[in-house]
Amino acid sequence: MAARRERDRQPLVHVGTRPEVPDGRLCAGSSTFSIPQHRAPVADFPVQPSGRDGLGRMCRPHWTEYTGALRKAANERKGGPEAAVAKEP
Repeated sequence: MAARRERDRQPLVHVGTRPEVPDGRLCAGSSTFSIPQHRAPVADFPVQPSGRDGLGRMCRPHWTEYTGALRKAANERKGGPEAAVAKEP
């Protein structure tokens, strides 16, 4: 019974959480589009009100790069006009 009480006093750790970064915040990156994880100042993250802490998961430059890569991938799948231009040269 005493062991159970000790276990209940320990703080909960959620699966998938990352440790706090002392000199900034961890940019999540994207392995699909070869964007590495890195530390960035908190000011580089866009505001996301629905987020747990009110900030986005990627820094602004990498978020722009990520959304551009998503757009290019979608155009290639659809065979849109931008995909045709990109394949010609």
